[in-house]
Amino acid sequence: MEDTQKQMSKGQPESLINDAETNSTFATCTARPMRNIDKVDVLKRLSQTEARLSLSMDENKQLREDLKDMLETHIDLQSKLADSGTLEGDSLLTNSENKILMSSRRTKSVGAIEIQKTVVYRHAAVQTEVIIQGSEAISIMLKTLELEYSQLQNEYEQLQNSFEDLLNRLQDAEEKQNKLTLEKQNGAWSKGSEALERTEVQHEELKKTITCLDGLCQMLQSRIEKLENDNKCVRSRGEKLNLQNSKQKTELDKVQKDMKNLREENDHLLKDNRRLLDELKNKTSSDNDSLRQEFADIKDKYEEAQKRLSIIAAETLSRGGYRIQNIDDKNSPIKLAEEFRCDLYGNDWCEAYLMLTAKLGKDERKATQILLDLCTESYLFVKRCARYQLDTVYNALLNPSGNNFRSGQRNSKRRTGDDIPESFRQQMMSLRMQPSADLIVSLMSDFLEQFEYERSRHLRSISQKDLQEISPYISKCVRLSWRMAVQEPPMYLLFKIKRSSPFDKTKFDVYTVNGELVDFLVWPAVLKGEHGECLQKGVIQPLNSKA
Repeated sequence: MEDTQKQMSKGQPESLINDAETNSTFATCTARPMRNIDKVDVLKRLSQTEARLSLSMDENKQLREDLKDMLETHIDLQSKLADSGTLEGDSLLTNSENKILMSSRRTKSVGAIEIQKTVVYRHAAVQTEVIIQGSEAISIMLKTLELEYSQLQNEYEQLQNSFEDLLNRLQDAEEKQNKLTLEKQNGAWSKGSEALERTEVQHEELKKTITCLDGLCQMLQSRIEKLENDNKCVRSRGEKLNLQNSKQKTELDKVQKDMKNLREENDHLLKDNRRLLDELKNKTSSDNDSLRQEFADIKDKYEEAQKRLSIIAAETLSRGGYRIQNIDDKNSPIKLAEEFRCDLYGNDWCEAYLMLTAKLGKDERKATQILLDLCTESYLFVKRCARYQLDTVYNALLNPSGNNFRSGQRNSKRRTGDDIPESFRQQMMSLRMQPSADLIVSLMSDFLEQFEYERSRHLRSISQKDLQEISPYISKCVRLSWRMAVQEPPMYLLFKIKRSSPFDKTKFDVYTVNGELVDFLVWPAVLKGEHGECLQKGVIQPLNSKA
């Protein structure tokens, strides 16, 4: 059993060290909770080794005490034998020997006493040898135990060193695992934070877009309400105009009857005039004076009738400063003004506004001013072109030979068209109110090429590419401006408004805020003429009265 314990004590440190290293390597590689189990196993084995070492120390101590007792007994026996005393010899005898000695004393046999002493001495010598042999065996055992103790002490120190090394390696492995775990967590956290930041940026962009769309929806809702109110006003105005038109038609019928009567009277006068001329030729010279006087009277009556006819026709054709027109005519000023406000501003303007703000990145006020400048500048350009075309036609009609260009200079007096027949002017205006697609394309191209962008502080920064994005709006502005410019008189856009000045609420609506003073113009008002009545209101952004 002792040999088995020695083998176990010798092999155990190496196996513990190998197991500890294996467990340490496994713990370092896998970084799992099994490291705690290996640590407990090593501690258990170390405690068992300490218990065995303590037990060996107790056995060694007990053997030392037994050896000490045996040595003391051996020394006592040797001292007693040296003294050869009877009492000492008697005291060293066993009970059987004491019985023999007592019997020999009773017999008082001297020879028996000597024999007994000899036996006692031999027996003491044998016991002494036994004690010496036992002490030697005990000494050997003690040395063996001391050797085993020293081996166990070395093994214990080795195990303790291995345990400390294992603990250090386990701590390093745990630190590495914690570091790796922390790095993984930091990496995942950084990825998550980046994704969160991107999500927050997208969320902010969506919030801005939603806010912009909400504002646009509110603006469109307010415009829809205004358009509905304008539609009601237009309907009521149309009803009034229908009533007025019916009255004027009645008056026109009456005037036409008067004109018919005057024409009949004129025809009779012409017949009388011809008859008198014929009679004048056939009569003698004596009757010439009376006939001439009669002819002069008839001529005066004829001229007076012509003047009355001209006055009635002029009053009929231009009663109240404007022509009597059918309000259902799409080229009438009322229809053109309604198309300018409801169609161009209500539809094309909104699409161009969204294109400038959402796609091209212009702010709301900048986009509004760009669209306003394009509308007003195209109107002014087309108005000049229409006036030039009309002057050219009048000059060609009134002066087909071109004598006034012989000197290389244009006649400074503008042709007003008063000498052109009214029927021809009406026919010409009707033709001009139906511009061809080629004419609109040519006007738009000339406008974009000839316009001085630097003159407008809002259009100087816009590019040709941006203008192409809103070309439908520009084309609609050019087409409507032409149809308004060829009216008689030309329709007028009121857009010259001073900032911080009060505005006429009969000619302008507010844009998004209420106020009394002008901040900036959004859309021009449409007038019958430069000083005519307002056909459609414009839109103004007032200074905020709450600010």
